[in-house]
Amino acid sequence: MCTDFPNNNMTFKETSIDEHPKSKPMSETLTASGKRDLMNIRVSENFFLWEFVPRNILYRLEERALLLIDSRIIEVAQYLRKMYGKTFINTYGIKGHLQNSGFRPCDAGIGAEFSQHKYGRAVDLKFPETSHAIIFKQITTGESIQKDLYQLGARRLEDIEDTPTWIHIDLGEGKDVIENKLKVFNP
Repeated sequence: MCTDFPNNNMTFKETSIDEHPKSKPMSETLTASGKRDLMNIRVSENFFLWEFVPRNILYRLEERALLLIDSRIIEVAQYLRKMYGKTFINTYGIKGHLQNSGFRPCDAGIGAEFSQHKYGRAVDLKFPETSHAIIFKQITTGESIQKDLYQLGARRLEDIEDTPTWIHIDLGEGKDVIENKLKVFNP
């Protein structure tokens, strides 16, 4: 069904990268030699584009890779970063090995067939300075946190029992969505 990107008919002519709410003009992402500095395309106060897309997608699509990410998931990640400090999604840009913790192409070989990752609407966040169990508990029991995340577009949170070393959060809508409350689910 899905052979390359979630929407095989996707075109990049309809939307300019400069129209994305958090994108930087290309002139701000050029190196001294005039080449594009793909590792420094900032998408929010604390995140870069490479943190949301795999390396091969970044180098294939360059700044257009931002069009594969729902801007709401960037806002959700930024909100949690401000609350809990240092946060990792993909780590290949800092010599780590993770590159499928944001957008996942259909041929990534991991995750569910219709995972929200494959639509640019999910992230797996790693918080090295805070316990994931504590973060999960605060999100699931804190009404104001849930309301804030819900207002940003978040709808689901993966059960910490299944993902003890990261926090999976996504924008997936379902028939059992309750306003201002995130649904905890099992993969």
